[in-house]
Amino acid sequence: MSRAALAVLLAAGVAAAQAPVVPMAAPPPPDPFKAVPPVRAWPRPGHFQNPPTGPGYYSAADQFAGAESKALPKYPYPRNGAMQFSFFDADFRYLDDPKNTECDAFDALERIRVGDDFLFSTGGELRSRYHNEFNSRLTQTDNSYNLSRVWAYTDLWYKD
Repeated sequence: MSRAALAVLLAAGVAAAQAPVVPMAAPPPPDPFKAVPPVRAWPRPGHFQNPPTGPGYYSAADQFAGAESKALPKYPYPRNGAMQFSFFDADFRYLDDPKNTECDAFDALERIRVGDDFLFSTGGELRSRYHNEFNSRLTQTDNSYNLSRVWAYTDLWYKD
């Protein structure tokens, strides 16, 4: 190795040694609310069809607009039929993803961060069912009535 090449390498080493050391950013701490609330897996009831899972159109509005989705939309409750389980058990953890593009009119009421230590969530459910019984219980009478249920709830989770 020539003296000129050795001088260039030595100068580069001195310059690198004198350069300020930039500390690497520490990774963010894990999210304490990632597993809150615990979500139960519910079995599909009765005679069911297998829903689509790949790319495609997942609503009539998407079909008319030509907006094909790359994957199944992330929603905490079924979009196409009756919801068998309580709305309290719906999984809204997809809202914590900063890259989330799915939205609902009431998403602003779910998973509200209050400072660094609290997570607030609210919601509700309204169910109504109409019954019309002809010859009710073999008594020759007709029995018609409505069954209604209204349930509102709030959750406040604290980080331990």
